[in-house]
Amino acid sequence: MTENRSRLPLAGVLAGLTFGAGLFTLFTIPGGGDVTDQQITDFYHDGGRRATALGLYFVLVVGSWLMTWFFTELAARLEPGAFTGFVRRMAAVGTAAVIVGGAIALAPSSVQMNSGRPFVGVAIAQTFAHAGLLVAIVGGVFSFAATTFAVCLRAPRTRALPGWVAVSGMVVAVLLLTSFVVAPAVLLPLWVIVAGLGTRRAPAAAHGPVTAHATA
Repeated sequence: MTENRSRLPLAGVLAGLTFGAGLFTLFTIPGGGDVTDQQITDFYHDGGRRATALGLYFVLVVGSWLMTWFFTELAARLEPGAFTGFVRRMAAVGTAAVIVGGAIALAPSSVQMNSGRPFVGVAIAQTFAHAGLLVAIVGGVFSFAATTFAVCLRAPRTRALPGWVAVSGMVVAVLLLTSFVVAPAVLLPLWVIVAGLGTRRAPAAAHGPVTAHATA
């Protein structure tokens, strides 16, 4: 338990900062929201902006891997059993979906940069942006949010998280699961950082439910 407790703050800070920075990939690629054809065209004719989006995508990939590490470390503080396996699997699903979604959104730009072909056109670029965003948000961020809610609901049994961190995590998860827009997604990496730092002062607890002991 001591080893897990020492790694969890590091995992939370690294995952939150890296994943949060990488999420800007979803903001830099036009087409997933209310944008004009001119804005889309300008992006795909600007090599600097496309290179920035690609660089942020690699940060997002690393951040997604770190999110899996964070939830794995957090699961180690819960009661052993099927639930911890569920947490790890859901985190893996979220990681895979975010990486795949980002790759889909970047596909038109990647064609330009790697093959030298001309811009694929507004309609095709916007289709890929929408599809990538759908996979990254619904498959990825929603999976992370569901995992966060489940972990925070179970955490009080083993004091895996301070009470206020668990409550704030459930609030963040509900906000994410009930809002199909990109902006609230930034709350997830912020909470991961808070959770990581919050566990530094969390009391150590053995695996198993917390029970009250009467004193004479």
